[in-house]
Amino acid sequence: EEKYRGIFENIQDVYYKTTVNGTILEISPSIRIMSKGQYQIIDLIGKSMFDFYSEPNERQDILVKLKEKGFVTDFEVTLKNRDGTLVPCSISAKLVLDVNGQPGKIIGSMHDITDRKNATEALKLAKEKAEISDSLKTEFLNNISHEVRTPLNGILGFAKIISMQNLSETEK
Repeated sequence: EEKYRGIFENIQDVYYKTTVNGTILEISPSIRIMSKGQYQIIDLIGKSMFDFYSEPNERQDILVKLKEKGFVTDFEVTLKNRDGTLVPCSISAKLVLDVNGQPGKIIGSMHDITDRKNATEALKLAKEKAEISDSLKTEFLNNISHEVRTPLNGILGFAKIISMQNLSETEK
């Protein structure tokens, strides 16, 4: 028990246990880290998970998937802190059946994916900039090609005339 208590109290991800209706039964101390100090365990036990979703339908979506498959992995949601700030999270959870085989509890873990979301957004911006740059380069090359081709047509025309065998030197 001491070994598992040590893991539970020091794990970085947030471990939680709720009823199927969403009442929080247990939550790990790492909630303090994920909420940036805005929540303690005592603040959450007995509260409804629905109060913490920025989009209430996300909780419903998780419940539907849990009832279909019995588990969800890396399900992205956005939770809200006490001050209204949003925390993007990845949830992995499992539906635990009671002795009658009915859905009883949900156990799972949450991980703050703010860094992952920021990196994804930075990649999207970099891709957009690269596409704009590529488009400008293509337009530039097309313009240069046109500017070079126009005088070359005249030069090639004169070269063809000069190289004609049936014209005299005076005509050339």
